[in-house]
Amino acid sequence: MKRILTRSGKSPFRVATREEFIQQDLIGTNSGNLLFRDAARKILLTAGAEVTSDGLRTDVSAERAARISEEYDVFVVPLANAPSGSASGPPWTDCPPLSSNSPFP
Repeated sequence: MKRILTRSGKSPFRVATREEFIQQDLIGTNSGNLLFRDAARKILLTAGAEVTSDGLRTDVSAERAARISEEYDVFVVPLANAPSGSASGPPWTDCPPLSSNSPFP
């Protein structure tokens, strides 16, 4: 089973109160990205995948990166309006493709 960590404040299936949204910043300061993150997470949920939200954590330490690499197969950062790196495309287009045993086409 693929273990996927997504950058999101909560699962799209968890109902939060208005107070929780504000106090815990579950929107991540951008309601458009909230909708995009929820949609991306629902798309990633397949029979062969376990999807977890990171809670919008901002710890950028090497230890956290190592922990993510050890515990997850993929870290997805859904961005509704990501800036492109150049006219030829965004900077992440040079990333290697998913492995051949990926549950995604």
